[in-house]
Amino acid sequence: MGPFLAEVADEVRGRLRAERGSLLGAERDLLGVTHPEVGAALADRWQLPTPMCRAVRWHHEPGESGDGNERLLSDLVHLANDLAHLLGFGADAGELHREVDAAAAARLGLKIRQVEAVVAQSTQPIEELADLFAPPASKPKVSGRP
Repeated sequence: MGPFLAEVADEVRGRLRAERGSLLGAERDLLGVTHPEVGAALADRWQLPTPMCRAVRWHHEPGESGDGNERLLSDLVHLANDLAHLLGFGADAGELHREVDAAAAARLGLKIRQVEAVVAQSTQPIEELADLFAPPASKPKVSGRP
């Protein structure tokens, strides 16, 4: 969905600033679908386990994902997603409108000091992992060679 949102990024940002709306609302208004819905459809098409599909679908609204393990997985994905964005990974047009679901944090029994410790320990490994998936740097062409 990134390329489609890139085409309307200025409009999305304008809406978010003016209306204090959500990225999901802007996606729905501009594209007719949200990224969690698209992600869940893909996960289902790829025949991932149902709890994973539900976690993808409800990662912005983990309280809607069901009960038990499904909700636990959605809570974890929700918090991991928000922490990643807070660390500057995967930033999007709705960055200023993110809110950690307090109920998800409470269900997981997380304390702010625990989260800070995890973030401090995770930054370098996340950057190293991101480097593995980065496109190779373009190499200068040698004269006379394609």
